[in-house]
Amino acid sequence: MTKQQDFSMWSANFILFCLANFLYYGAFYLYIPVLPQYVEMLGGTPADIGLVGGAFGLSSFIIRPYLGKLANEWGRKRMMLLGTISFALLFLLFGRVTGVVALVVLRLAHGVCLAMYLAASAAYIADYAPVDRRGEVLGIYQTCSVVSMAIFPAVGIWILQHTQSYPFLFNVTFVTALVCFFVLLPLRETNPVYDQEQKLDLLPIFKRRVIFMCSLCLLGASLVYGAILTFLPIYAPLRHVSDYGIFFVVYALATMGSRVFAGKLSDHIDRRLVILPFSLLVALAALCFFVLDNVWTLGLIAVLFGLGYGALVPALTALVVDVTRPEERGPALGFFTAFIEVGIVVGAMGLGFITEALGYANMFALSGIIVLVITLAFWLLVQQRHTVKLEVEETGSR
Repeated sequence: MTKQQDFSMWSANFILFCLANFLYYGAFYLYIPVLPQYVEMLGGTPADIGLVGGAFGLSSFIIRPYLGKLANEWGRKRMMLLGTISFALLFLLFGRVTGVVALVVLRLAHGVCLAMYLAASAAYIADYAPVDRRGEVLGIYQTCSVVSMAIFPAVGIWILQHTQSYPFLFNVTFVTALVCFFVLLPLRETNPVYDQEQKLDLLPIFKRRVIFMCSLCLLGASLVYGAILTFLPIYAPLRHVSDYGIFFVVYALATMGSRVFAGKLSDHIDRRLVILPFSLLVALAALCFFVLDNVWTLGLIAVLFGLGYGALVPALTALVVDVTRPEERGPALGFFTAFIEVGIVVGAMGLGFITEALGYANMFALSGIIVLVITLAFWLLVQQRHTVKLEVEETGSR
């Protein structure tokens, strides 16, 4: 494994790894903003839009913790490569579907591919980041996906507007994911420092209080994220906001600022003190959708959500890594990051059914209330004594 004391932000390995993350999410974000319209074109209902939007998260959640464990045995790089090439090849089928059911099946398969890449990449960066710079490094790495969100949704919308061809757009996503595969090839593998044959009992890891509550916080924030990705393209025009693409640009800019800053800040103070206020910002952003009536309000929501979600993810991830031993990090991060998909599934599928009963505005308000409840539970149940870094206990360093 690359020695942590030799870590450099400007090393070719770290730059290539960040570029791969940028491209992988780029392929994902190219088609996400137009997916609701694609479902409508295939004859889908709002519930179908939610089903398609959340299907990939369902399969990803189920399998990712076990893929995290498997990454210990296969190697992080090998699993990332497999997840990337299969992710790319599936895009060749997206433009050929003729109904919602087939699209759901493809999204389920995509969820497995996504789980492979994300479980392995999360473990890779956890291996790679120095203990005393963990939040900062995670923040920079995760910012790459945010930059993708700033660029690729608008590119996807532009491609569709100028070509009027969904198959062409899906071919572009295929090429983007394929380039990601080739960028990953030169990476050095991280060789775990523990016995590869060691058997891990996963359930006690997943039930550990800090890991479980961090996962719930990620679920709440991702629920709002999933609702935005799935329903904003439909909800914004109903509120007379046609240029909803501005949300993704403003959100990305706000997130880039907060993710690096808050990740670094969490290396120097109690990570809970970063998690609490920024989780509340996510809740406030969701509640503000209730009063959305112009592009300026949408911009404000994007700032609030970008600051909140951008700071929350690296701080929560760093906290999970803090309380896990090296051999536990693959499955622990697999379990934790799977709650991104759980949140998106609930935000897309579950809230899709609620939307049909209560309307879009009430659905967004409900998602904000859920985040508030989870944030309060986190603060009450996770005390500072639960968050001691295991490296401190084991080595006496720092």
